[in-house]
Amino acid sequence: MRDGRQSELRAFNRVSKSSFLRYRNRIGAGLLLGLPVTYVWRTVVDPFLRNGMPTGWDTGAYIAWANSFSLRGFGYVQDPGFIQFSGLNLSPLLLLSGIISLTSSELMGYVAFQVVILASYLVSTFLLSRVLRKGLAYSILVFLFLVSDSAFIRMTRDLYANLLTMAFLQLSLVALARLWASPRRVTALALYLSSVLMLITDIEIGIFGLFVLWGSALMTTLRERSDSFETRSIFTPLCASLITASILWLPYASSYLSISSVTIAGSSTLDWSGLWTQLGGVVILPFWIVGIAYVTYEIREGRSGIRSSILLSWVLAFVSFIVVSLFFRPNLAYRVALLLPIYFLLPEAIMLASNAYRSLGSIKPYARPIRMKAESETKKRNTRIE
Repeated sequence: MRDGRQSELRAFNRVSKSSFLRYRNRIGAGLLLGLPVTYVWRTVVDPFLRNGMPTGWDTGAYIAWANSFSLRGFGYVQDPGFIQFSGLNLSPLLLLSGIISLTSSELMGYVAFQVVILASYLVSTFLLSRVLRKGLAYSILVFLFLVSDSAFIRMTRDLYANLLTMAFLQLSLVALARLWASPRRVTALALYLSSVLMLITDIEIGIFGLFVLWGSALMTTLRERSDSFETRSIFTPLCASLITASILWLPYASSYLSISSVTIAGSSTLDWSGLWTQLGGVVILPFWIVGIAYVTYEIREGRSGIRSSILLSWVLAFVSFIVVSLFFRPNLAYRVALLLPIYFLLPEAIMLASNAYRSLGSIKPYARPIRMKAESETKKRNTRIE
């Protein structure tokens, strides 16, 4: 009777395992789609349906810019008032104006604007996760940590220019990785356009993105010892985007520098508790530090190709900017902390733990004879004592 029950249990386990494996991809795809959709619904759409007003502290300012642009056209962009109050965030302004004209409603247009920018950011995050690692589980981990990341939640409230700039940065990194793998004109054009859009959306974050892009390109070409053709194919669109953005920015440089938060001396006090919370606190911070250590180890061992180059360059750019801000502009350190890719570093720590567990599992068959021999030696010793 006992043997029959055990055989039935083994058969049930086999069927359950095969069913789970069969539907695993569907379950993963459902999670991957459900997490961002639920987040957008809870943070943007549902509050608007319940309260009749979009979320965000800068809603009125964005709508006012769009109205001024619709009345005055591109002449408003050349107005010092636009530079002073918008920071020359041209891409969000054009996007919002276009959406409002399509929806014929300022409030509904602004909600659609929020959804479009969040969707752009989420899509770019998914594409970059697929470039860094091909596994579906990794992408699910990235989104799990993203929707709970305090920096992402903070930017969702009103920093839509930040979100759009970071989306262009992530798209640029995707194009850079694909261009390194297979040089093509279409990919080079994508890298050029996304880099230009990154720089004309928010100049300060765009400069941070340049450090990430150029660091990733330099680290990859040096590690892989790329030939002259591969090096030119990577750096040509990066140089072209920098030249184009500089030409576009040149007429507004003097006006913007006079009102930039980087050049204006702000408060010298720093909210250490807020910065600590932004970086994950005592619970999260050790895990993404482990992720950085793992990425650094892979760079040292010459593994993982461009993935470690991208993540390590991103971390080095963040460390450089946070150190400069702490010394010269402590009030900006909190904003710089928004740029750390915690949602990519935490999955690296999880992958390290998973690889360690698999390594221990592969040792078990070899450890069993040793354990049996140790047990027999212990029994012999006990027998002699008796």
